[in-house]
Amino acid sequence: MASSSASAPNKDNGIYQNEILMWINDCLTIPRASDKQEEVYVFADFNVKYVEVIGTIAGIQRLHNSSVRYKVDDGTGSVNVMYYLDRPEIRERYNSCVELKSSLQLLNYMMDKMIKVHEADRTPRNIGEYVHVIGRLYEYHEQRNIKAYYLRVLTQNEVTSMFLKLTRLYQDVYKKK
Repeated sequence: MASSSASAPNKDNGIYQNEILMWINDCLTIPRASDKQEEVYVFADFNVKYVEVIGTIAGIQRLHNSSVRYKVDDGTGSVNVMYYLDRPEIRERYNSCVELKSSLQLLNYMMDKMIKVHEADRTPRNIGEYVHVIGRLYEYHEQRNIKAYYLRVLTQNEVTSMFLKLTRLYQDVYKKK
């Protein structure tokens, strides 16, 4: 049973390990669960480690060949999102698709589409694109950031759907006071 105060969250609420879809402003302002628990935050009586946000890419900074820092803005605030382009799991998925394509010439047309999807994971995004980000909320130099393990460009229909879903979550589940 969830408690009614943010100071005593329910630690066994099942959402602790899941991603919480929320506005960026809330990602930036929610309090820590306690001083002893690093990078665990409290939002609407839920312990939060992983967040889901949607927004427009407002800035891009290429840090290395394999990482990019995006500034993502949803209208309520903006957050830095660290995204690693050449993570081992992305490389493995891409290589397995290429290998499968070469061994199954019959499915050549289908494999080209799959390879393009995995290439998109390794390609930097552009300013102005709407993205769906899932990652771990953390602090670096007293600033909140998201270390993303999922970043995908959204269609306009997906943007509308996600914003409606987010609004409904705040009305029915989070019940912000």
